Amino acid sequence: MEAGTPVSGVSQTITATVSVPGSYDISATENGVTFSARGNFTSIGNHDIVLHAAGIPLVAGNHTFALNTSPNSCSFSRITDIKIITVIGAAGQTWMAFNLGATAPATSMTDAAQYGDLYQWGRATDGHEKLNSPLNPTIARTDSPGHGDFIITSATTNNWRSPTNYNLWQGLTGTNNPCPAGFRLPTRTEWQNEMRQANITNSTTAFSNTPLKLPVTGHRNVNGTYTFTGISSGYWSSSTNSQAARFPFFFSISPLNAGISNAPASEGRSIRCIKN
Repeated sequence: MEAGTPVSGVSQTITATVSVPGSYDISATENGVTFSARGNFTSIGNHDIVLHAAGIPLVAGNHTFALNTSPNSCSFSRITDIKIITVIGAAGQTWMAFNLGATAPATSMTDAAQYGDLYQWGRATDGHEKLNSPLNPTIARTDSPGHGDFIITSATTNNWRSPTNYNLWQGLTGTNNPCPAGFRLPTRTEWQNEMRQANITNSTTAFSNTPLKLPVTGHRNVNGTYTFTGISSGYWSSSTNSQAARFPFFFSISPLNAGISNAPASEGRSIRCIKN
């Protein structure tokens, strides 16, 4: 299933244990979609039932469908994918038309509904990227912390993981690549090419001069607070600083200028995926 697209040909098979024959009307509704089936049980025992889906999924994610059966604890889960819209950037490459966590292209540079999520550099989509994710002061020792908390650090720690691993977002096969299949984090050079070809010089031109229509999302600081929302933004790249590999690079956009900067990996920043 795909968010915003009417479902077609989608079904779910369940097994019902029947103790008394008779008619049935089984359904479950979640995220704008209903799975349902009607009929008659002619005998006791186990019977397979095919539930057919109808509706339009509202948002992407993993959704649980609770059946109106007795007992009513019966349920199943289905994943709704993002409807991927792409644009050709000024430098000729194919990009997603909106940020990860958003559902559609931004209508203005301050379209808060389409700011999307704020990721710590190198982490997978595990819930930490959501604006309301809880804070956790415990530094991770593995590539997957095992929770969806935003890991807070000090100004001297800089990274949510110890020891540091700067190979997590490298290309399509990066361990924690959060982008949809066929997409990845752009490199520092790819951000620079788009900036130059589109003549991006500040936050206004980052929205008006490029088909990417980059909104000013702000960012989440290493202590979990938020800064510059609706004023400036930073978009992660997959590239890191070659000197001691301490900071990853990001594309920085502010009201006065635009360029490539470094930031601690434990900061939360936006992602715009590029097609490989």
